[in-house]
Amino acid sequence: MTILKVANRYFEFDEFSGFVESTTAGHFDSSYVSNGLACFTSGADVAQAGQLVLLTPGTDATQWFHFRLYCTDGGTDGSSNTTWLQLVNSSNQAVAELCKNGNVSDATFLRVKGTSDVNSAGMQTWVVSTAYLVDIKCTVSGSTTTVEVYVNGSLVMSATNTANGGRGIPNRLVCRGGNIGYQNLNRANYSEFIIANTSTIGMRLDELQVNSAGFHSDMSGTLTDLNTAAPTTGLLSTGAGQRTSWNPVAYAGSGGIVAVVASGRAHRKSGTPSKLAHFLRLGSTDYDGADQTIGESTVWQKVWETNPATSVAWAGADLSGIQVGLKSAA
Repeated sequence: MTILKVANRYFEFDEFSGFVESTTAGHFDSSYVSNGLACFTSGADVAQAGQLVLLTPGTDATQWFHFRLYCTDGGTDGSSNTTWLQLVNSSNQAVAELCKNGNVSDATFLRVKGTSDVNSAGMQTWVVSTAYLVDIKCTVSGSTTTVEVYVNGSLVMSATNTANGGRGIPNRLVCRGGNIGYQNLNRANYSEFIIANTSTIGMRLDELQVNSAGFHSDMSGTLTDLNTAAPTTGLLSTGAGQRTSWNPVAYAGSGGIVAVVASGRAHRKSGTPSKLAHFLRLGSTDYDGADQTIGESTVWQKVWETNPATSVAWAGADLSGIQVGLKSAA
């Protein structure tokens, strides 16, 4: 089991345009995360208004893509079969896509790409002001691509293309702003993205933001600025070997933790340090992730699928007293 990537804040996406972080009720589940991602354009051009892009390692024959979707009414649109979600390969070819059904009100169908495209027999009908948990399974085996789409845990559509034209494994998820149903246009509001090589059905993304200062304090800046995700504020490291840690907000769950993920975006102009690493502090011991070379703007994550202090699966009690941090390297 491997969690490949998670995202909910705008800075965690490899591309982010035409969306804003929204705290409007319904756009997200406040018991898990602090915001949703809402397309800010209305009217018939909402589908092309922008996109969210998440890159994946692109090496797993089977990948799962999870997100929470909340539909709002963006107006009426009569255009047909507009694509609003794609799985795309490293050659920028669509492997599979979700399309608005131009013949059925507020419905989506699945298309698996290849020498000739294959459409799903089934479809999903969306209801305005309703939340859905969506899980997409994509399996590529040679010339065959099979995609299954689950909504709220139930399989709603699938398709297999036995002549995929050599499109291979997708390495990115692309989500657009809307047009998921032609009658009410159904503007899309996304949150809780999880990409894995195992089933994501039943998973949720629980965001634990910065709460207070921790044991290490070598870097300058205001810790709580990390919660705003503003590109001009946060922590500043001026040399290698610096560490800063913080206490996250308390975990409200009781267990069932698949992984703990530290996520961030950093910017570097020149000189040292040139690398950063996420770390966890459990008790009096720091457990470091790998050093990441930082460019002009770099997004990176560290996934701990087991407790590094015990090497066994996480328990809810393990997060009591845990600290999260960053360390710098030359």
